[in-house]
Amino acid sequence: MKGGFRIRYFIERHPCFALNKLCGAGVTAKAVRREGEGASFSLGSDEADRGERVMLGSGVKFVRLYESGFFAHLKALKGKAALLVSLAAAIAGTALYSFSVDSVRVTGVNRVDENAVLEMVREELPSPFILPGEDFSAAERKLLNIDGVAYASVGKSGRDIIVKIVEELPEVPLLNTQNPIPLPAKEGGVITKIVVLNGTKRVEAGDTVTKGEILIEPFIVSDSGERIATRAMGIVEAKVRRTERVECPAEGSAAELVLERKEAFEAALEEGARLIDYSFEVKKVDKKAYLDLYYDIITRI
Repeated sequence: MKGGFRIRYFIERHPCFALNKLCGAGVTAKAVRREGEGASFSLGSDEADRGERVMLGSGVKFVRLYESGFFAHLKALKGKAALLVSLAAAIAGTALYSFSVDSVRVTGVNRVDENAVLEMVREELPSPFILPGEDFSAAERKLLNIDGVAYASVGKSGRDIIVKIVEELPEVPLLNTQNPIPLPAKEGGVITKIVVLNGTKRVEAGDTVTKGEILIEPFIVSDSGERIATRAMGIVEAKVRRTERVECPAEGSAAELVLERKEAFEAALEEGARLIDYSFEVKKVDKKAYLDLYYDIITRI
Protein backbone atom coordinates (compact mmCIF):
# COMPACT_ATOMS: atom_id res chain seq x y z
CA MET A 1 0.00 0.00 0.00
CA LYS A 2 1.10 3.61 -0.58
CA GLY A 3 2.43 5.53 2.43
CA GLY A 4 1.08 8.77 3.76
CA PHE A 5 -2.32 7.74 5.12
CA ARG A 6 -3.80 5.70 7.97
CA ILE A 7 -6.41 2.97 8.11
CA ARG A 8 -8.84 2.76 11.01
CA TYR A 9 -9.86 -0.71 12.31
CA PHE A 10 -12.35 -2.07 14.80
CA ILE A 11 -12.21 -5.40 16.67
CA GLU A 12 -15.28 -6.59 18.57
CA ARG A 13 -13.68 -8.75 21.32
CA HIS A 14 -10.40 -9.39 23.13
CA PRO A 15 -8.66 -6.16 22.06
CA CYS A 16 -5.71 -6.75 24.43
CA PHE A 17 -4.93 -10.07 22.77
CA ALA A 18 -5.06 -8.50 19.30
CA LEU A 19 -2.94 -5.51 20.28
CA ASN A 20 -0.33 -7.73 21.93
CA LYS A 21 -0.11 -9.82 18.74
CA LEU A 22 0.42 -6.67 16.67
CA CYS A 23 3.02 -5.31 19.07
CA GLY A 24 4.89 -8.64 19.07
CA ALA A 25 5.03 -8.52 15.26
CA GLY A 26 6.46 -5.02 15.34
CA VAL A 27 3.23 -3.33 14.16
CA THR A 28 2.40 -0.11 16.02
CA ALA A 29 -1.29 0.52 16.71
CA LYS A 30 -2.11 4.22 17.16
CA ALA A 31 -5.08 6.18 18.55
CA VAL A 32 -6.42 3.13 20.41
CA ARG A 33 -9.92 3.64 21.84
CA ARG A 34 -11.82 1.18 23.98
CA GLU A 35 -15.41 0.72 22.74
CA GLY A 36 -17.40 -1.67 24.92
CA GLU A 37 -15.84 -5.14 24.70
CA GLY A 38 -13.90 -4.10 21.61
CA ALA A 39 -11.58 -1.34 20.54
CA SER A 40 -10.71 0.79 17.51
CA PHE A 41 -7.22 1.77 16.39
CA SER A 42 -5.27 3.00 13.40
CA LEU A 43 -2.37 1.50 11.46
CA GLY A 44 -0.10 3.34 9.05
CA SER A 45 -0.60 2.37 5.43
CA ASP A 46 2.96 0.96 5.38
CA GLU A 47 2.08 -1.47 8.22
CA ALA A 48 -1.51 -2.27 7.36
CA ASP A 49 -0.84 -5.32 5.18
CA ARG A 50 1.44 -6.89 7.84
CA GLY A 51 -1.00 -6.04 10.62
CA GLU A 52 -3.94 -7.62 8.78
CA ARG A 53 -1.92 -10.81 8.18
CA VAL A 54 -1.09 -10.97 11.90
CA MET A 55 -4.73 -10.56 12.92
CA LEU A 56 -5.96 -13.09 10.38
CA GLY A 57 -3.30 -15.60 11.50
CA SER A 58 -4.33 -15.13 15.15
CA GLY A 59 -8.03 -15.56 14.48
CA VAL A 60 -8.84 -11.96 15.33
CA LYS A 61 -12.00 -10.67 13.62
CA PHE A 62 -11.61 -7.07 12.45
CA VAL A 63 -13.40 -4.50 10.31
CA ARG A 64 -11.85 -1.76 8.20
CA LEU A 65 -13.66 1.48 9.08
CA TYR A 66 -12.12 4.16 6.85
CA GLU A 67 -8.92 5.70 5.55
CA SER A 68 -7.61 9.12 6.60
CA GLY A 69 -4.74 11.41 5.64
CA PHE A 70 -3.69 13.40 2.56
CA PHE A 71 -3.36 10.47 0.14
CA ALA A 72 -6.65 8.98 1.26
CA HIS A 73 -8.38 12.31 0.48
CA LEU A 74 -6.55 12.44 -2.83
CA LYS A 75 -7.79 8.98 -3.73
CA ALA A 76 -11.34 9.98 -2.82
CA LEU A 77 -11.05 13.09 -4.97
CA LYS A 78 -9.79 10.98 -7.89
CA GLY A 79 -12.81 8.73 -7.47
CA LYS A 80 -15.12 11.76 -7.41
CA ALA A 81 -13.40 13.20 -10.48
CA ALA A 82 -13.90 9.93 -12.33
CA LEU A 83 -17.56 9.99 -11.29
CA LEU A 84 -17.95 13.58 -12.52
CA VAL A 85 -16.34 12.67 -15.85
CA SER A 86 -18.72 9.71 -16.18
CA LEU A 87 -21.70 11.91 -15.32
CA ALA A 88 -20.62 14.53 -17.86
CA ALA A 89 -20.23 11.88 -20.53
CA ALA A 90 -23.67 10.47 -19.68
CA ILE A 91 -25.25 13.94 -19.84
CA ALA A 92 -23.56 14.64 -23.18
CA GLY A 93 -24.69 11.28 -24.52
CA THR A 94 -28.27 11.94 -23.40
CA ALA A 95 -28.22 15.38 -25.05
CA LEU A 96 -26.91 13.96 -28.33
CA TYR A 97 -29.52 11.20 -28.20
CA SER A 98 -32.35 13.70 -27.65
CA PHE A 99 -31.09 15.87 -30.53
CA SER A 100 -30.64 12.93 -32.92
CA VAL A 101 -33.16 12.16 -35.67
CA ASP A 102 -34.79 8.75 -35.50
CA SER A 103 -37.10 8.97 -38.51
CA VAL A 104 -38.82 11.28 -40.98
CA ARG A 105 -42.61 10.93 -41.08
CA VAL A 106 -44.86 12.38 -43.77
CA THR A 107 -48.56 13.13 -43.28
CA GLY A 108 -51.25 14.37 -45.66
CA VAL A 109 -50.00 12.66 -48.83
CA ASN A 110 -52.47 10.88 -51.05
CA ARG A 111 -51.57 11.69 -54.64
CA VAL A 112 -48.13 13.23 -54.03
CA ASP A 113 -45.08 10.92 -54.25
CA GLU A 114 -44.14 10.28 -50.60
CA ASN A 115 -40.66 8.99 -51.52
CA ALA A 116 -39.89 12.28 -53.29
CA VAL A 117 -40.88 14.18 -50.13
CA LEU A 118 -38.71 11.96 -47.89
CA GLU A 119 -35.68 12.23 -50.18
CA MET A 120 -35.89 16.02 -50.40
CA VAL A 121 -36.26 16.48 -46.62
CA ARG A 122 -33.34 14.17 -45.85
CA GLU A 123 -31.14 16.09 -48.29
CA GLU A 124 -31.96 19.34 -46.44
CA LEU A 125 -31.23 18.05 -42.93
CA PRO A 126 -27.99 19.75 -41.76
CA SER A 127 -26.78 16.67 -39.81
CA PRO A 128 -28.09 13.60 -37.95
CA PHE A 129 -28.41 15.90 -34.89
CA ILE A 130 -31.00 18.70 -34.90
CA LEU A 131 -30.70 21.40 -32.24
CA PRO A 132 -33.81 23.09 -30.75
CA GLY A 133 -35.09 25.99 -32.84
CA GLU A 134 -33.71 24.62 -36.13
CA ASP A 135 -35.07 26.55 -39.14
CA PHE A 136 -36.61 24.27 -41.79
CA SER A 137 -37.90 27.07 -44.04
CA ALA A 138 -35.49 26.16 -46.86
CA ALA A 139 -36.78 22.58 -46.89
CA GLU A 140 -40.38 23.83 -46.85
CA ARG A 141 -39.76 26.06 -49.89
CA LYS A 142 -38.15 23.22 -51.83
CA LEU A 143 -41.07 20.90 -51.07
CA LEU A 144 -43.37 23.33 -52.90
CA ASN A 145 -41.53 22.39 -56.13
CA ILE A 146 -42.90 18.84 -55.95
CA ASP A 147 -45.89 18.34 -58.23
CA GLY A 148 -49.15 18.44 -56.33
CA VAL A 149 -47.83 20.11 -53.13
CA ALA A 150 -49.78 23.27 -52.22
CA TYR A 151 -48.32 23.79 -48.71
CA ALA A 152 -45.60 22.10 -46.61
CA SER A 153 -44.40 22.45 -43.03
CA VAL A 154 -41.42 20.72 -41.42
CA GLY A 155 -40.78 20.45 -37.68
CA LYS A 156 -39.18 18.24 -35.04
CA SER A 157 -41.25 16.33 -32.50
CA GLY A 158 -39.19 14.30 -30.04
CA ARG A 159 -36.67 12.46 -32.21
CA ASP A 160 -38.87 12.51 -35.34
CA ILE A 161 -38.98 15.00 -38.20
CA ILE A 162 -42.66 15.57 -39.02
CA VAL A 163 -43.52 16.73 -42.56
CA LYS A 164 -47.09 17.96 -43.10
CA ILE A 165 -48.24 18.19 -46.70
CA VAL A 166 -51.36 19.87 -48.07
CA GLU A 167 -52.03 18.69 -51.60
CA GLU A 168 -53.40 20.75 -54.45
CA LEU A 169 -57.05 20.09 -55.19
CA PRO A 170 -57.49 17.75 -58.16
CA GLU A 171 -59.18 19.05 -61.24
CA VAL A 172 -62.76 17.79 -61.35
CA PRO A 173 -65.38 18.33 -64.02
CA LEU A 174 -68.07 20.86 -63.11
CA LEU A 175 -71.52 19.36 -62.76
CA ASN A 176 -74.67 21.04 -63.95
CA THR A 177 -76.65 20.77 -60.73
CA GLN A 178 -79.74 22.19 -62.44
CA ASN A 179 -80.00 19.26 -64.87
CA PRO A 180 -82.66 16.94 -63.32
CA ILE A 181 -80.81 13.61 -63.29
CA PRO A 182 -81.65 11.01 -60.60
CA LEU A 183 -79.12 8.83 -58.76
CA PRO A 184 -79.73 5.10 -59.50
CA ALA A 185 -78.19 2.07 -57.77
CA LYS A 186 -75.22 0.56 -59.59
CA GLU A 187 -76.03 -2.83 -58.03
CA GLY A 188 -78.56 -4.37 -55.68
CA GLY A 189 -78.22 -4.77 -51.91
CA VAL A 190 -79.36 -3.64 -48.49
CA ILE A 191 -78.82 0.08 -47.80
CA THR A 192 -76.51 0.72 -44.82
CA LYS A 193 -75.95 4.49 -45.22
CA ILE A 194 -77.38 7.29 -47.36
CA VAL A 195 -76.14 10.88 -47.35
CA VAL A 196 -78.01 13.29 -49.65
CA LEU A 197 -75.91 16.13 -51.06
CA ASN A 198 -78.51 17.31 -53.53
CA GLY A 199 -82.01 16.07 -54.24
CA THR A 200 -84.50 14.05 -52.19
CA LYS A 201 -83.82 10.55 -50.92
CA ARG A 202 -86.16 7.79 -51.93
CA VAL A 203 -84.77 5.00 -49.72
CA GLU A 204 -83.66 4.64 -46.11
CA ALA A 205 -81.01 2.57 -44.34
CA GLY A 206 -82.27 -1.02 -44.10
CA ASP A 207 -84.17 -0.92 -47.42
CA THR A 208 -83.43 -3.59 -50.03
CA VAL A 209 -82.85 -2.20 -53.53
CA THR A 210 -82.18 -3.69 -56.96
CA LYS A 211 -79.76 -2.57 -59.64
CA GLY A 212 -81.05 0.56 -61.42
CA GLU A 213 -83.51 1.49 -58.69
CA ILE A 214 -83.65 5.24 -57.94
CA LEU A 215 -81.96 6.10 -54.66
CA ILE A 216 -82.16 9.92 -54.76
CA GLU A 217 -84.80 11.81 -56.73
CA PRO A 218 -83.73 14.83 -58.89
CA PHE A 219 -85.66 17.54 -57.04
CA ILE A 220 -85.85 19.43 -53.78
CA VAL A 221 -88.95 20.77 -52.09
CA SER A 222 -89.08 24.47 -51.20
CA ASP A 223 -90.60 25.84 -48.00
CA SER A 224 -93.76 26.58 -49.97
CA GLY A 225 -93.99 22.94 -51.13
CA GLU A 226 -92.79 23.62 -54.69
CA ARG A 227 -90.65 20.96 -56.37
CA ILE A 228 -87.47 22.43 -57.80
CA ALA A 229 -85.61 20.31 -60.37
CA THR A 230 -81.95 19.59 -59.57
CA ARG A 231 -79.23 17.03 -60.17
CA ALA A 232 -79.37 14.26 -57.56
CA MET A 233 -76.09 13.74 -55.70
CA GLY A 234 -75.18 11.80 -52.60
CA ILE A 235 -73.26 8.96 -50.98
CA VAL A 236 -75.03 5.63 -50.68
CA GLU A 237 -73.50 2.49 -49.20
CA ALA A 238 -75.07 -0.95 -49.14
CA LYS A 239 -74.38 -4.52 -48.14
CA VAL A 240 -74.12 -6.46 -51.38
CA ARG A 241 -73.31 -10.07 -52.22
CA ARG A 242 -70.86 -11.07 -54.89
CA THR A 243 -70.33 -14.64 -56.00
CA GLU A 244 -67.57 -16.62 -57.64
CA ARG A 245 -67.38 -20.19 -58.97
CA VAL A 246 -64.06 -22.04 -59.26
CA GLU A 247 -63.29 -25.65 -60.07
CA CYS A 248 -61.99 -27.70 -57.14
CA PRO A 249 -58.39 -28.83 -57.66
CA ALA A 250 -57.59 -32.48 -58.18
CA GLU A 251 -54.98 -32.18 -55.44
CA GLY A 252 -54.88 -30.01 -52.35
CA SER A 253 -57.62 -29.04 -49.92
CA ALA A 254 -60.72 -27.00 -50.67
CA ALA A 255 -60.02 -24.91 -47.54
CA GLU A 256 -56.69 -23.71 -48.95
CA LEU A 257 -58.39 -22.73 -52.21
CA VAL A 258 -61.12 -20.84 -50.33
CA LEU A 259 -58.58 -18.81 -48.34
CA GLU A 260 -56.55 -18.12 -51.49
CA ARG A 261 -59.62 -16.86 -53.37
CA LYS A 262 -60.76 -14.79 -50.36
CA GLU A 263 -57.38 -13.02 -50.14
CA ALA A 264 -57.39 -12.35 -53.88
CA PHE A 265 -60.95 -11.00 -53.68
CA GLU A 266 -60.09 -8.64 -50.79
CA ALA A 267 -57.00 -7.36 -52.58
CA ALA A 268 -59.09 -6.49 -55.65
CA LEU A 269 -61.86 -4.62 -53.78
CA GLU A 270 -62.51 -1.09 -54.95
CA GLU A 271 -61.46 1.84 -52.75
CA GLY A 272 -63.60 2.18 -49.63
CA ALA A 273 -65.20 -1.27 -49.96
CA ARG A 274 -64.68 -3.83 -47.21
CA LEU A 275 -65.40 -7.53 -46.82
CA ILE A 276 -67.64 -8.28 -43.84
CA ASP A 277 -68.39 -12.00 -44.34
CA TYR A 278 -67.84 -14.89 -46.73
CA SER A 279 -69.09 -18.47 -47.15
CA PHE A 280 -68.86 -21.28 -49.70
CA GLU A 281 -70.52 -24.45 -50.97
CA VAL A 282 -69.17 -27.45 -52.86
CA LYS A 283 -71.34 -28.46 -55.80
CA LYS A 284 -71.01 -31.19 -58.43
CA VAL A 285 -71.86 -30.40 -62.01
CA ASP A 286 -71.25 -32.90 -64.82
CA LYS A 287 -69.12 -35.06 -62.53
CA LYS A 288 -66.92 -32.10 -61.66
CA ALA A 289 -66.67 -30.48 -58.25
CA TYR A 290 -66.99 -26.71 -57.99
CA LEU A 291 -66.65 -24.21 -55.17
CA ASP A 292 -69.33 -21.54 -55.07
CA LEU A 293 -68.01 -18.65 -52.96
CA TYR A 294 -70.23 -15.91 -51.54
CA TYR A 295 -68.74 -12.57 -50.45
CA ASP A 296 -70.74 -10.06 -48.42
CA ILE A 297 -69.25 -6.58 -48.65
CA ILE A 298 -70.10 -2.98 -47.79
CA THR A 299 -69.56 -0.72 -50.79
CA ARG A 300 -70.91 2.36 -52.54
CA ILE A 301 -73.69 1.66 -55.01
